[in-house]
Amino acid sequence: MKLIPKKLYKTSGALSHPYWVEVAKVKYGGSPRAESRIGKDFIFDGDWDLEDQQPINQYLDNFIYTKTAKQLLQEGLPYYETEQYQEMKQIIQHRDYKNWRARSCKTEEDIQAYFNSLHNIYSDINKSGFKTQRDLGNKGKLDEICVFIDRNGEIHKQQGSGQHRLAIAKMLNVSTIPVTIRGVHRAWGVRAYKENNKDIITAINHKIEKEIAVKNGK
Repeated sequence: MKLIPKKLYKTSGALSHPYWVEVAKVKYGGSPRAESRIGKDFIFDGDWDLEDQQPINQYLDNFIYTKTAKQLLQEGLPYYETEQYQEMKQIIQHRDYKNWRARSCKTEEDIQAYFNSLHNIYSDINKSGFKTQRDLGNKGKLDEICVFIDRNGEIHKQQGSGQHRLAIAKMLNVSTIPVTIRGVHRAWGVRAYKENNKDIITAINHKIEKEIAVKNGK
């Protein structure tokens, strides 16, 4: 099908608005070998959705950043005893400040402030519920929880923003969260196109709103 190339680069602004989805619909997580492609393309083929496919709770319990959130916020472990702290400390000691894992930190004080911010996010969500970045006054870069849709229409959490926030939502039994769809499997995109008789982006948006997103927002 020529209108659905194996790779389609995401049009600026297309599908970039947040969708509200049920936390229970985020079924899987993982770090597939094709992860370096994910996020650069929007519609792509291959077995990225089958590689390292883990049930979401298993993924959250074992992935360094979500495990750190649980240790820090639920178990009360001091931040300096978490794996993420050790990772950040080592990166800063090597002055690798541009590494995204440094989280914009350059000093020990920056690291402490970063972990304090996680406590603040947890407290805010517990008190006021989950809000979009726009609701929080962040009008710049869209920074919702990033997810992907596999060939079967299931939601995966892989690379991208929101690892800690998804873990916090699970801890606090939040029912719905705002997400940004970073990519979909080509097979699912083809079905959307055939079902809706629209251009591919409009067809995917319609299928997301019909089958995945929560009606009327939260």
